[in-house]
Amino acid sequence: MDDIMNIPSCLINSKSAPVPASRAKRKKKLAPPKSKKWKDAQLFDLSFGSEAWPIGSGRRLVWVKVGRSWVHLAEAFAPYRKKIRKSVWENILRARNNRERGVAI
Repeated sequence: MDDIMNIPSCLINSKSAPVPASRAKRKKKLAPPKSKKWKDAQLFDLSFGSEAWPIGSGRRLVWVKVGRSWVHLAEAFAPYRKKIRKSVWENILRARNNRERGVAI
């Protein structure tokens, strides 16, 4: 039996239909910030409270550069950065939520 309705080919759900480049899923490459200071930074998955207010609270992916007395933080997907004391950093790592996730990825 012939189809009564002529369905345009663009409306037929076909897996072989090409996806426009603007809609194709692109993987974001996680790279540290571009300055020389961040070349040996580590990526951490952490939960923050109000310790690093420009980065925000909750679970975040951050680049971490640990120094002698300061720790520099940079959010992975946003341009926010923060400098905190090393004692505060140690308290963040000791927090209950970060015991399992507070290791470098």
